Amino acid sequence: GPEALVVIERNRNKYQTQYRSAERPAPDPILDFCYLGQLIQLMISGDSWDLFKGAFVDKRELQDLAKAISMVRNDRAHFRSVPELELLRCQVAVSDLTSRLRSLQETQPS
Repeated sequence: GPEALVVIERNRNKYQTQYRSAERPAPDPILDFCYLGQLIQLMISGDSWDLFKGAFVDKRELQDLAKAISMVRNDRAHFRSVPELELLRCQVAVSDLTSRLRSLQETQPS
């Protein structure tokens, strides 16, 4: 929605001013500046879910994986301690999400 687009634009503008002298690859105009939560919203909304549903039991499964990742990521990014078990859950969720998305790549025609 419009609010998410404002956040994405803000992220892009911050990035462009952050590394002024460094040469960097051209980013994707939208996806490189989305938060994980925004990417999940894009994946499950409207017709786009049809592109991803083959890798998941349902939308809730995808949302649960993202929640396990986001919770730990946010705490770690702000230097808060994370219980070892939650860190392990996050690592498993990242692995599961990655492998499921890769499975979609493997089924796509070249």
